Amino acid sequence: MGARIDIEIVALAVRQAGAFAARQLIRLGATYDQLRSRERAGLIRRLRNGLYVHTGFPDAWEQRLWLEVLGAGPGSAASTASATALHGFRRSRPGAIEVQTTEGGNHRPIFGTIHETFWLPPSHIVHIDGMPVTSVARTVFDQAGQPRHPLAFQNEWLRANHVKEITWLVNHAIRDHGMRMLDLDRVLASTGRRGKPGTAIIREVVADLGVDYAPSASELQDMFVEFLDAHGIRRPDEEIDLGTSERWVGRVDFVWRGAKLIVEVDGSQHRAPLDRRSDRVRDAAFDGEGWEVIRVTRWDLTNEPEKVAARIRAALTAAA
Repeated sequence: MGARIDIEIVALAVRQAGAFAARQLIRLGATYDQLRSRERAGLIRRLRNGLYVHTGFPDAWEQRLWLEVLGAGPGSAASTASATALHGFRRSRPGAIEVQTTEGGNHRPIFGTIHETFWLPPSHIVHIDGMPVTSVARTVFDQAGQPRHPLAFQNEWLRANHVKEITWLVNHAIRDHGMRMLDLDRVLASTGRRGKPGTAIIREVVADLGVDYAPSASELQDMFVEFLDAHGIRRPDEEIDLGTSERWVGRVDFVWRGAKLIVEVDGSQHRAPLDRRSDRVRDAAFDGEGWEVIRVTRWDLTNEPEKVAARIRAALTAAA
């Protein structure tokens, strides 16, 4: 058993630049006594409770970043300046130690900075050489809230410079790193909040660059589901055929049956005058049967997500 644990320690250390957490080995069958004995023997060094470094590996940026990610706990990821370096963005260099984790708990940094966020789902995390890193779109969004100058949100000239930098970053991410406007829209819809640093800037950039972008109906529906999860609203039934007491009216996008609430997520196919008139006829038919219909667009989700969430919550509460 002891030899197998030594193999597991080395395997973890190789994958994580020499860093590992006790919890990773405990899941593999190790005991704390075995870790202590190897610490006494000088094979591993304990940095702080639960975090270790294999003494055969040199101190390096990647090792420190791994330790910060492991110390922040499960679900954490390298972010902001660290993420731009790991993704290989131009104008970025390894060196910064920045990690993002969800709010709550005691997140005491070791080497760098830990940013707390209310929403960091698995869809906002990718893995680069095994390390969890915020996705390209989430990294762009987070960078908008981390200007180079601390007064960028208070000084008009500094803010204008920051907007230019983020516009360049969005273009760079789309051109060279495969980001789609949809990816940024989804992060903005789920994570953007009034007063959250960078949200207004990303909205400006998206509005400027994404005028001609029209996500498909299914892409908008996926965005809406993530928006619901981020705002803590229970998911409804999807793609349901509904009608009045006399006839079938049509298939709707989202339905909370108990609350008699319908949400239609309108894409570009609803822009034409005849389509808008058809929507009004359908809505009137449902209204006559006691249903409330809320229509949501891409613009609503990316620019006023809190208003959309408040309206849905109010409708669900009124029906309870």
